Amino acid sequence: MIAHQLIKTGRVAWLAVLIGSLLAVGPVAAAPPRTEPEAYPAPDGAYTALVDRSAGRLSLRDTAGTETEIFPAGATVDSVSWSPDSRRLLVVRTRWQYDQDGVPKSGGGLQIWQVEMPPGRLAAPHNPACDATTATDSPAACLYQSPATIEDGPEQLAFGKWSPDSRHVVFWRGPLSASLAADGLPAFVLDVTTGYASQVADVALLNPAYHSWSPGGTVLAMTIGGDRSALADKQLVRWDVATGQRTVLIESRQQVPGAVAWSPSGQWLAYAAVDAARIDPERLHDSAWDNPGIAGRRVYLLQPDSGTRLRVSAADAFQDAPHWSADGTTLYFIQRQDDSLALMAYSMVTASTEPVPVSPQPLPEGAGFYGQLPLDDLLAYWPVEIRPTPTPTPRRGG
Repeated sequence: MIAHQLIKTGRVAWLAVLIGSLLAVGPVAAAPPRTEPEAYPAPDGAYTALVDRSAGRLSLRDTAGTETEIFPAGATVDSVSWSPDSRRLLVVRTRWQYDQDGVPKSGGGLQIWQVEMPPGRLAAPHNPACDATTATDSPAACLYQSPATIEDGPEQLAFGKWSPDSRHVVFWRGPLSASLAADGLPAFVLDVTTGYASQVADVALLNPAYHSWSPGGTVLAMTIGGDRSALADKQLVRWDVATGQRTVLIESRQQVPGAVAWSPSGQWLAYAAVDAARIDPERLHDSAWDNPGIAGRRVYLLQPDSGTRLRVSAADAFQDAPHWSADGTTLYFIQRQDDSLALMAYSMVTASTEPVPVSPQPLPEGAGFYGQLPLDDLLAYWPVEIRPTPTPTPRRGG
């Protein structure tokens, strides 16, 4: 309840929530131990990952309530992520351990481990790049290791979205710093079948709404660029899985993009952006609704191959949060109407926009964290039949 209110109060409170929920904050020796592990159910519900971060332990619980320990206490387990098909569980191990005074005892580049379901089967061999050893009957295998050394200090890692085919997943990795993470971290795509990580961007914000996979999982669209402000130095790019080639779709000198959503057909990208000419350089970090850079945000449709671009509504009003219907015939988005945010629907069949007859959301005091409006706050106002599945907030790792 308190966190929900804080998010609505503007950028300062949003920063506190972000730091508390997304980013690593380092060891605190006096903190009480966590008595209950965090539960992360698989999409199909067959298993639940139980993460005890204070102890660094991971176990899996099946539907009968039977628990299988994957990593014991002291294994520095920090976060997990399930693949969409529930066949794989990725596990972040920080490898940093501290004494009772918070002084590091050991460390090194963090690792991503993989557990294939069911957990009783033997794991695949470790990635040779991993400095890892486990028992020969372990159900987990080291998939990826950061090149950082102990001299580089602790790191953090946050997972983004998986590709629909459950083969690739986005993640951000960088030094353990709340301020650095708020301004964005290097973004990568991990191939979970090979352990190979491709760097997609030197820096990108840890915002799940800012990247989207094509339906076949062959192309990633991502808004990249640093600075925590949604109005500063951003580009919309596409990254091809097969070639590793990155192509700029929207230059920051034309528009500053944000949220992006690939259509189920794969033919269109919906994205929110503001024309660069409307941005006031003196108000880049101002999330007030009267900021021209905020008020000028609109929702567009883009055909990546042809470059065709069009507005979904001619209304002179703030727009954001594009989301497609399952069949791809309707694009939903929010639009400001006086002192509320209304849900709108653009028909791909009739090329017309109509309001969805639901209760509008009261206008928050500010447009989120430095202009990044939190989608999860909006979902409660959407009809259940069209409500998108919330994207897990990127978890810290490290």
